[in-house]
Amino acid sequence: MTCIARRDLLAGACAELASPGAAAAQAPYHLREHADTYRRDPRQASLDWFRAAKFGLFIHYGLYSLEGRHEWLMFREKIRPREYAKLAARFKAGKFDAGAICDLAIEAQMKYVNLVAKHCDSFCLWNTRQTDFNSMNTPARRDLVAEMARACRKRGLGFFVFYEHGFDWRHPHGPAPWDWMATAVRPAYDPPDDWYAPPE
Repeated sequence: MTCIARRDLLAGACAELASPGAAAAQAPYHLREHADTYRRDPRQASLDWFRAAKFGLFIHYGLYSLEGRHEWLMFREKIRPREYAKLAARFKAGKFDAGAICDLAIEAQMKYVNLVAKHCDSFCLWNTRQTDFNSMNTPARRDLVAEMARACRKRGLGFFVFYEHGFDWRHPHGPAPWDWMATAVRPAYDPPDDWYAPPE
């Protein structure tokens, strides 16, 4: 497995998810009504829009969806990294329909969609060069983030991405419960898993 620093992974992910060629002064499509504010203060324009939007859809979707229980599957059920990775061979995303999801959001009078592009299990839902643990390297062979971005843009819905970088249960150097204040950084495997670097 190739190990990459979290900072480099995050920087690469942000660059890949950004709209290509977007001018800094041009407001994103969902902020058109706030274009004047955006030119002066993009953050304030975004805050104004978000406060007015009030209601949106937050979607957890990934390898854990195959088991139909919860997004903390790997951690709570203490599934070891090599075993958890086997779920990728079954990931087809056959029922993931970005257009239908957006249509449902609009029917419910939602104003945006927020997709979890990478959860704590480290699986990425887009075509990334930063790791091979992504949806393109599964039977799905799809960039689900790009699909959702296109569907939202087509319908005028705001599109946001949740990207977990603090907790990464797959990272071999991710902090373990015994060396960090949080207890949810790495599953408490007994015995410890040799996937991870030793504490010392």
